[in-house]
Amino acid sequence: MIKNYSTFFFLSFFTLIISCSEVEPLDEISELENLTNEQEEEEEIENDTTSEESTSEDENTDDTTDTTSDDTDDTNDDTTSDEGKDRIEAILTTSRDKYTNATNGQWILITESEYNALANEMLDVSKSGVLESEYNESSNIITTTSSPTTLTNETETAVMPANSYLFAFKYYAIQASDQPGLKVKQSSSGNLEGYADVGEPLPRHTASNQEVFFVLKGNDLPSISGHLAIFKPAGLTIGRKSTTDNNTYYFELGDTSSVSDKTSTPLKLLYQGLSTTTIQWE
Repeated sequence: MIKNYSTFFFLSFFTLIISCSEVEPLDEISELENLTNEQEEEEEIENDTTSEESTSEDENTDDTTDTTSDDTDDTNDDTTSDEGKDRIEAILTTSRDKYTNATNGQWILITESEYNALANEMLDVSKSGVLESEYNESSNIITTTSSPTTLTNETETAVMPANSYLFAFKYYAIQASDQPGLKVKQSSSGNLEGYADVGEPLPRHTASNQEVFFVLKGNDLPSISGHLAIFKPAGLTIGRKSTTDNNTYYFELGDTSSVSDKTSTPLKLLYQGLSTTTIQWE
């Protein structure tokens, strides 16, 4: 009997030992799993933080790139800007050096092709003195007297717009023999009065039955409303021709600021000015 109890006790003790030895590894595994899970969670948090920082750096890089791109675009715009440049000088070819070396207020003799280029390539150009449709110098041209006279076409249409700057001029010379003193005049008061010189007298030139062309350096005086006139010295004659309307031209002997006489038949003097409302020169 005692032997049986001993056997029973031994078996119970052995079972208890085995049971305890099996529980401890499970607890350790559980703890390891918990530790592993905590490490994985920490790694995920670190990865998320790293990812966010990387994204932020990328965004900052993109912002920097965009700013650089904007700066580059601004630089290109400044490079191609026309501010501070003389558009007249850029358009002129044969006469460019004379224009460059001239002083403000000085008229320069230019070629027909240069005058036409200025009319076509300058901005906001208007033609005054005579309508383009009436300025046809190819036929039926008669001459003025050779007396020194101030002359202006009667017109309310071929005038310079308000706040415009005269920069070029042409006229048809019947006979010009190196006479000094030919002047371009402008009035903001109307056809009959208020005429003042625009720049210096035109340079000496010789021409016979042909057009003569000029450009003005550095005009900075805008016209309120520009009626255009011309003073011709003694011995110089200019072209005129019949018009299709009843308008004609006014005149006064001498170099004057007003005119009062008027021709009795419809005639127009062949002269023309180019003006712009935008200064495009230095």
